[in-house]
Amino acid sequence: MKRTTTVFLTLTLVLSLVSIAAIAQPFDGGGARGERGFRSSPMIRGLMKLDLTEDQRDQIKGILEAQRETMRYEPEALREEMRSIRDEMKALMEADRYDEAAAAQLLARKSEITNTRQIERQKVHHQILYEILTEEQRDILAEQRANAEAFGRDFRQDRKAGPAGRRF
Repeated sequence: MKRTTTVFLTLTLVLSLVSIAAIAQPFDGGGARGERGFRSSPMIRGLMKLDLTEDQRDQIKGILEAQRETMRYEPEALREEMRSIRDEMKALMEADRYDEAAAAQLLARKSEITNTRQIERQKVHHQILYEILTEEQRDILAEQRANAEAFGRDFRQDRKAGPAGRRF
């Protein structure tokens, strides 16, 4: 009985220490654009599945690095601008009188910022798709996108249906 208890306690201690050591390991996954670079973009993930030539990989890497350099210092300024807009909108909401014209002006500034960033992303994607990839590779990428969209639709429908299954 004493030996069984000792073995049990020893195993419990060892398992506890192993669990603590596993939890204490640093997570090196990086952020959305951390060490992984631009792999968080759905198009880039799709590109990684293609059979690209070394020249194509170098060209894509060059385009993404150029975009990264242009966006390196802009995000902080854009974050400050968006924070300023958010603070001004909050002040408008808490003011005694609501100024609709000021709100429209703030929302127009916010829209301009988001539109500019989206246009830059689309230009990069277009450049990669139509200046670097072959037509066959574009077709494969389009098929991947269609499969992902179909999967997303099915997943969303299943989630809306709840635990009982799909709704009709």
